[in-house]
Amino acid sequence: MKKLLFLSICLLFTSGLAGASQFPNPLLVKTISPGMTPPWAAVSSRCEIFFDKVVITRKSGSLKSKTERKIILSGDAVQLIKSASLGSIVETPAPTDGPTTIHYGIRTVGAGAPVSVTLRARGSMIIDNDSNEAQTLVSFLDQNCF
Repeated sequence: MKKLLFLSICLLFTSGLAGASQFPNPLLVKTISPGMTPPWAAVSSRCEIFFDKVVITRKSGSLKSKTERKIILSGDAVQLIKSASLGSIVETPAPTDGPTTIHYGIRTVGAGAPVSVTLRARGSMIIDNDSNEAQTLVSFLDQNCF
């Protein structure tokens, strides 16, 4: 009986980690690129949200740092990304050569390759996904990527 209880507890514990191991790619990504800037003045960052962590990589000139912090992601992010992928994309031209900020989700269907789902972009092109789910995901990225 004790063995059965122990095995049940182990199974319960490892099932919570299953979501993390099923998705080796990040669920959500926010990138900031400098545009046309001399290399010594270029500042960029990349924030990746996984089921169990947030990884932020920052660059300034030749310096680079990486911060990783644990999180517990609740809610159905996979379903939100799937729903956002059905949203209409609206593109508007904008001035070129400036900084670019891109928010996107990563959707994996079965054993297929990951597919990028554009949520919002600002830079030489203004891109908006008109779905409510995209707006939720953009807000979530902005809250967690600092």
